[in-house]
Amino acid sequence: MAKPCSTVCRQKPSIRQPPPEAAVPVPTQHRTLEPDRYTVYPLSAEQVRGRAWPDSTAALIVHGRLETSLAEVFADYFLNGGKLLGICSDVAGLFDCGEVGGVTRVTKHLKDLKGEDHEVQVEVIAREDKIRTVSIVAVDEVKTCGRAISTQIEFVPFEDNKKNLEIFERVLSSELGIKFRTSQNEEALCYQSAFLIGSEGAKRSFLSGLSIPNELKVSDLTLQFCSKSDLIPEASESQLPVHTDQPPEDFSTQLFHDHLQTTKIGRLTLYLPLVTSSMIIVSNATLPHGFVAIPRRQTRGTGRNRNQWLSPDGCAMFSLQLHVPLDSPLGQRLPMVQHLIALGIVLGFGTNPGTASWNSQLEGSRAVVNVGCGVNLSNSAPTTCVNDVIAEFNRERGERLETLGYEQLLAQIFNEIERIFDEVQRGKTEVLYDLYRRYWLHEGQSVTVRDKDGLDVTGTVACIDEYGYLLVKVDGAGEPICVHPDGNSFDMMKGLIIPKYC
Repeated sequence: MAKPCSTVCRQKPSIRQPPPEAAVPVPTQHRTLEPDRYTVYPLSAEQVRGRAWPDSTAALIVHGRLETSLAEVFADYFLNGGKLLGICSDVAGLFDCGEVGGVTRVTKHLKDLKGEDHEVQVEVIAREDKIRTVSIVAVDEVKTCGRAISTQIEFVPFEDNKKNLEIFERVLSSELGIKFRTSQNEEALCYQSAFLIGSEGAKRSFLSGLSIPNELKVSDLTLQFCSKSDLIPEASESQLPVHTDQPPEDFSTQLFHDHLQTTKIGRLTLYLPLVTSSMIIVSNATLPHGFVAIPRRQTRGTGRNRNQWLSPDGCAMFSLQLHVPLDSPLGQRLPMVQHLIALGIVLGFGTNPGTASWNSQLEGSRAVVNVGCGVNLSNSAPTTCVNDVIAEFNRERGERLETLGYEQLLAQIFNEIERIFDEVQRGKTEVLYDLYRRYWLHEGQSVTVRDKDGLDVTGTVACIDEYGYLLVKVDGAGEPICVHPDGNSFDMMKGLIIPKYC
């Protein structure tokens, strides 16, 4: 069985560490990567074969011996443009690096998993000083710009060898283009007090319902609600004081409420300048319907399936709790909640740069649905943000469109979510389906689906069913078939499966 390996991804929202038994250097390394640019995921053999990870991977790090089938997948990733670092790994054998010997560079021809030919150049870039044996080899694919680095230097454990850590960082940065912390991008994050925002009546009702006076414990975080006259405790990762009678300095409550037109959603809001994850608040407490937690920054943002979220400054994020009666139109179609939230984001500003995740738990006759969302509003890294797109549009078209404000956008999103939510709950479910079909991007997209026998078949996305699941017209089949995601952390349109009951 292969040892766990890791991918360093650009487009996933913070950092997930490999399990303790993984002999991979990444757990130490994530602390020195450039902040808010990469996530780090371990890959199991099953995930490797599922192939959902390559498109969002900035670099693949492989350590130790591998099954041949896995090594072939990794070689295919490199040959088609990926960046790969093999540490004491037999993945290098697929490139015949051992044949380089005493020469500096050779050219070879390899085939990928589709049988297509690739020309690669194998070059020795480092040798042992004393015995002159090859220690680091670079392999470059000429057309796709794939690059693989193979080394027999045993980097781990870093704690015992600072020089190994320095070499490892140098290889990743200079040879594979991974960015690391510098004095320019280093930022000291300090925990600060949070703020409870809402009408006096809403705040009073919420505080009076706490089981412990002025205190709410959620997982490993304690929220301590304080008034001006109280002694304010020091803010930390595990304890945050929450001001109940004064506004924050970096969030305009007036601007927020000027644009907020809801009756429930966002009317009671917890604003957090810095928190580990806002989702631990809504996921570990039953809060009023429509309660929102807005984090400006997160140190360990989490999403569905324990996915980690990048949380750079300028990203508009929120966690929302909704109470949905099970006998209501939406309660009978709970998977549609995620589509409802996505539409709220789209209609909030007429485009689609947001990401949403959700989970739910049943409490008697209702479902408590916890939603986490992030919108790339004004954070230029690691991908693209809305305000940069607006600025570019203005430059190219000579227009003067205004960029979107943080508080205004959040309020507008909450307005749209509540509007659609209320219409659906009044029985107008067609409103949700019509809006979804108008704005969705996947109709006609070609996908690969795993059938009930575990075999991959191709098909075309047709629509969604009544409950929000994708319908795919499988090649050679009759009616479109309902498919489910497999829960992978990389791409929701990959790893689709046909449930056994279909």
